[in-house]
Amino acid sequence: LAKFSLIFFLLLVASYHSCAALNNSTSDDPNYTYMLQINKFKFYYSLVATDDGDAISVMAVYQDLAWLGVGTSPDGEMIGGVAVIGQPDAPVSSTNPGKYTMSDESVQGVVLMDTSAQTLKYGNITQDTITKTTTMSFIQMLDETGEQSIKPSGKNFFIYAMGGGNSFPTYHSGGRGSFQLDLSGLSPTVINPSQESSSDNEATIWAAHGIIAIIAWAFLMPFGVASTFLRSLFSSDKWFKAHLWFNATAYVLTVVTFILAVVETPREEMFSDPHFVVGWVMVGTASLQVIFGVFRPNVILMDDPLRPVDVVANTIQSMKSGSIRAFW
Repeated sequence: LAKFSLIFFLLLVASYHSCAALNNSTSDDPNYTYMLQINKFKFYYSLVATDDGDAISVMAVYQDLAWLGVGTSPDGEMIGGVAVIGQPDAPVSSTNPGKYTMSDESVQGVVLMDTSAQTLKYGNITQDTITKTTTMSFIQMLDETGEQSIKPSGKNFFIYAMGGGNSFPTYHSGGRGSFQLDLSGLSPTVINPSQESSSDNEATIWAAHGIIAIIAWAFLMPFGVASTFLRSLFSSDKWFKAHLWFNATAYVLTVVTFILAVVETPREEMFSDPHFVVGWVMVGTASLQVIFGVFRPNVILMDDPLRPVDVVANTIQSMKSGSIRAFW
């Protein structure tokens, strides 16, 4: 069972990194030449000529209600990039959608650029609460003073991110990712697309987190405890083997559940979110129980001097497990 749990976890991680559905094709909007779709995110674009020079016309559409950001980066990473971020709850203005520099992954590292750098044309962000869609559009010059140029021919790294809601600045829990586009020719190509997170992936990870936790703490752990009280139904020490394997498998699944939570939880919430704090307690105390189990008295020798200590430790652990299950 332990090996099965590990294999299941590895398959889950592999599917998590490969489930981004990406499609690049001719635009379904007549105002744009091409369209790139990555799960619930659509990126429409055209190369256009303006009075100030060549530019790219962009429309980003997200199938949910949230703040939205798209931009360029030297290497596809957030740090060092320049993003256009739209806030649906704020009035449309020269800074909304606005251009932001990103020097760090924290909120403090995302800084609105000076007014002189806010050179977007026709910037707009709207939401349709009926279809639950957020749409941001703008025209951006290909060459901006002091900024990385967008090449009309050759590879360009683009980045995108979506919030979990309209409030900004907040963590991009709606999803984020990057892709490369060659804007030249009749059919731009997508090169080495990457998807670091999406709302669909996040829902899958949290669903797996909940299901595995239920298996471990609502079934396996109680069965392990029950085997000690029903030892009279077992011959010899078979009750202990059942107790051992139920609890050992529950511990492995608990660790898997915890890892899934680490993958999807913002670092700043790992010690403040009540649910995650309970996770720390569960993993910590479960690990202590495993250590106690390794050094427990021999199951056959009932007169072992450490037997009373073992009984007390197991009683406390059982009470803790029951309390956590009740809270959870």
